[in-house]
Amino acid sequence: MKKLIKKQGIPPNLRGLVWPNLTSAVKRQKKSKNKYQLILQKEVTPDNPHSFSIEKDLSRTFPTNVWFNTDAVQNSLRNMLLALSVTKPEIGYCQAMNFVAAIFLFFVPEELSFWLVCSIVDEILPAHYYSGDLLGLKVDVEVMRMLLQQRLPKIHEHFSNNDVDPCIFVNQWFMCLYINFLPMQTAMRFLDSFLYDGPVMLFRVGLALFWMNQKLILNAEDEEELMTICKDMPQAVSDTKKLMDLAYDT
Repeated sequence: MKKLIKKQGIPPNLRGLVWPNLTSAVKRQKKSKNKYQLILQKEVTPDNPHSFSIEKDLSRTFPTNVWFNTDAVQNSLRNMLLALSVTKPEIGYCQAMNFVAAIFLFFVPEELSFWLVCSIVDEILPAHYYSGDLLGLKVDVEVMRMLLQQRLPKIHEHFSNNDVDPCIFVNQWFMCLYINFLPMQTAMRFLDSFLYDGPVMLFRVGLALFWMNQKLILNAEDEEELMTICKDMPQAVSDTKKLMDLAYDT
């Protein structure tokens, strides 16, 4: 499995089976004894304080994907996000979670997708990644800053000389697990590795992105140009294999 994930990723037709089994999602679902349905029936109420924000973000989630914008899929995402807001009151609803929850619905049924997201929040990501002061996320972003300085010192220096903080973008990438930043198929390939190897892949893919764009970055002449490069470079990835090979080599 490790060799397959590292070299080519999980075949799309197997992700619905493999992704949940790389986490505790399947065990959680079996142990829950219909808890998810009970949450939706008894605990998700019309006065949920996060309903308005969730409803706004439904139409913003993969808006160009025809399948995703069907009523059935939108309702599944709504259910998941409302259930998460109830079961994880310390988080409630954090905007990036719409993309994290949504991408699993392409392969995994709604209830199992819910437990998959719970597994990521509770076991894979550091604590407080989405809650309150986002301390877990902030720590990871600072680690990335140090890695950039150590591994790619010329790039780090060029950003510094132009008063650009690349971690503004890193913060967004990490929070969304690169979903909605990398091209869809590349984001799914990233998730194969993330679910198997853990959060270290956030740093590896980030460093690979900067490395792949080092020529553009070092040739940029001002703050505006650097900001544009950082904003565009995840979506500009055209060779998923190259990105992931570099990520595993960093």
